[in-house]
Amino acid sequence: MTLSPRIESYLSQAHVDFDVIHHGFTENAYDSACAAHLPVSNVVKGVVLRERDQHHYVIAAIPASNKLKIPWINKELKRDFILAGEIELAAQFPDCVLGAVPAIGQAYDSDIIWDNQLAQQAELYIEAGSHEELIHIGKSQFTQLFQQYHHSTISLPAESYSLYHADEIRGGMN
Repeated sequence: MTLSPRIESYLSQAHVDFDVIHHGFTENAYDSACAAHLPVSNVVKGVVLRERDQHHYVIAAIPASNKLKIPWINKELKRDFILAGEIELAAQFPDCVLGAVPAIGQAYDSDIIWDNQLAQQAELYIEAGSHEELIHIGKSQFTQLFQQYHHSTISLPAESYSLYHADEIRGGMN
């Protein structure tokens, strides 16, 4: 599969300059970064969440090097989100392969919340709807696409995640 037709159409209509980076087959954004020889913190993964007991979706856009903190999103948005299931993803993103949902949720009429760490990158690479392509955009294109959406600290670097949870269990951080 190639670039999602819906994403390609959306980016074209939004007048966003982008390149498509091809790489070997991978099953997740972290491995896509490695296969494409890119910094993992520059690759954006989209995690699809659903509001509990409703069909309202939000895509959390975070660096592929990070782990999502759903409680932080729930606190930030004052809602109760859970991970969306694979069956829901197939219906919501019909032109995407499971496990390669683009963080560009606006093309699918989905809300977005993005991690502040993404704004620090000069170059970003977003899952393209397949397991073999990434969409490459610059910081100005990222700002154009995402500035109107909610953003906050919603994830932790993988190496900090375990330390955070160990401290949380001992009664430290929230």
